[in-house]
Amino acid sequence: MIIKLVSKENEWNRIYESMPEFIGKIYYSFNYFGALRANNEGTPSAVYFKTENGFIFYPFLIKDVPNLLAQGYADIESPYGYGGPVIIGCDYKDIRQYIQEYFNLMREQRVIAEFVRFSPFLPINEALKETYELSLNRKTVCIELNDSFAEVIKGCTGARKRNYKRACRDLYLETNYEINQAKNIFKNLYTKNMNRLEADNYYYFSDNYFDKLLELPAENISLNIVCTYDRTPVAAGIFLKDSVSVHYHLGASDLTYKEMQPASFLILNTAKEAIGEGKKAFHLGGGVSKDCDDKLFRFKRGFSEQVLNFYIGKKIYDIDKYNLISKNWQKITGKIPEIHLHYHYL
Repeated sequence: MIIKLVSKENEWNRIYESMPEFIGKIYYSFNYFGALRANNEGTPSAVYFKTENGFIFYPFLIKDVPNLLAQGYADIESPYGYGGPVIIGCDYKDIRQYIQEYFNLMREQRVIAEFVRFSPFLPINEALKETYELSLNRKTVCIELNDSFAEVIKGCTGARKRNYKRACRDLYLETNYEINQAKNIFKNLYTKNMNRLEADNYYYFSDNYFDKLLELPAENISLNIVCTYDRTPVAAGIFLKDSVSVHYHLGASDLTYKEMQPASFLILNTAKEAIGEGKKAFHLGGGVSKDCDDKLFRFKRGFSEQVLNFYIGKKIYDIDKYNLISKNWQKITGKIPEIHLHYHYL
């Protein structure tokens, strides 16, 4: 049995390449974690556990607790997107052993708490269900790409079919932008959307984040921009890709042109592009809540009947220290905690 922390790129990549292909694998890549580090979300690290039966690989971001609240402590969080342990070949006994060794490792690192965004494409082992405080965060939508684009259209609701037919009269995907120009177009649309939605600061990603994200290899990312025929950008999306799937990572559209249905055009033309690349799934993500009447979820639900459950998990390793840090945070901010790792937001 071996368990160790992995942080060096070469070793991380070796383990990553040894894993079988699966939907959402891109979220476990060292390159993707590099973009999160550039956004000051923590230091990329991973636990690698190996037995004679198989191995477990679990990447995360480790971040120091603010010194104003406590010194010498940290917590861990899976990345924006999806994560959790990837379990290859291990049985229940192996996983129980992993959990014990993993807990010991976290205590050695003075980790007080953990927040996990479990991939909706990977089963959550019973041993993990017994370990974390799990809750359903929301439903997500996935389009199967096993057949032709005509089959994708066939799987849409009548409203989405009409949306797309309307959009095709006035819109097209612009592919001739230089990368910095495309980035600036996306950021402009995205920032306007976040301002309109009065989004949390967490969703306003830094320039460094976008720069690093767009440095991903071409096979792992695409930035698609929808324009009117006078070359006015009206929607854009950043899509992450692995060998078998595409993921709608970030997107935005200009409400001025809402009647042209640019969001529907962006999604369905990206699906067409993904089919041409041999992908098997296009994950759209979910809404802004777990409410089945969530407006964004209902919009995405119009493209596919395949709905998945997205769970989050919480764990506290040092309850006394966690409570003390939380109380100090509440005294300083005058706020009531709403999320697990709330104390980072001073």
